[in-house]
Amino acid sequence: VPSQPSNFRATDIGETAVTLQWSRPTHSSENIVHYELYWNDTYANQDHHKRISNTESYTLDGLYPDTLYYIWLAARSQRGEGATTPPIPVRTKQYGKHF
Repeated sequence: VPSQPSNFRATDIGETAVTLQWSRPTHSSENIVHYELYWNDTYANQDHHKRISNTESYTLDGLYPDTLYYIWLAARSQRGEGATTPPIPVRTKQYGKHF
């Protein structure tokens, strides 16, 4: 199975969306079929999961403003899901006036 994606980070944080970027796993990267994105919503205290295409960035939307999320990622090959990244904390912005 693939190793964990590297350099997983949030590059743009908005009120209801977060753009994430990462680098492909160094091990078995040519066999990746898609990624599994997980996030924990501390507002509703729910775990979420989404399958995303074989890419190196993704915008996660439909989030609550001013809420702390923990987001993590795993690559999946035909052989199964690889190691997940450590969860990263991301707090969405508050709704407010933008000058």
